[in-house]
Amino acid sequence: MSTIKQLIEQLVSGVVKNEQIYSVVCKVVSVDTATQTCDCEPINDDADIFDVRLKANLSNENGVLKIPVVGSNVIATFLNKQIAFVSAYSDVEKIEIKINDINLVVDDNGFVFNDGNLDGMVIVGELIKKLNSLEMAFNQLNTEYKTHVHPIVGALPLLPPTLPTSTPTLSATTPFLSPTLQPEIENKKVKH
Repeated sequence: MSTIKQLIEQLVSGVVKNEQIYSVVCKVVSVDTATQTCDCEPINDDADIFDVRLKANLSNENGVLKIPVVGSNVIATFLNKQIAFVSAYSDVEKIEIKINDINLVVDDNGFVFNDGNLDGMVIVGELIKKLNSLEMAFNQLNTEYKTHVHPIVGALPLLPPTLPTSTPTLSATTPFLSPTLQPEIENKKVKH
């Protein structure tokens, strides 16, 4: 079984072809989210480094994209003399994660899943209270409806108009509602 060190060496040897990997602490000068790169100014006064990758594979939509704050510090690691990537961040403005058709964006506004088209996330406990309140109100009205008695309006001249019938209004088409339970509506894979 290969050690982690051997696996890293195998991976790197195919990319850098015996060139030495090194890192430089830099200040972020600018960020280009369209190209998923940033320009950096090394704090050791070396020449600026342009088009530093923010993501491993720039042509693949999937993956993790961390967008650094302009003016923050990053570590730019060189794979060779032309290609560098950000290997560590002191501060990020936004993180985007894409796995096929699943998207997650995290920034100072919060978390947005899959473009946020479904609005805010439900607070399940509060929803359960509201639903149970509505279900209880409906069931109470349903009971009153099913047990309501209509008065007989004088079919015979001797009957007073306020004498009730002995048969309540019954309807099998209006069932009672059972209380909503949290496991019925909760997605335990997404919590907040």
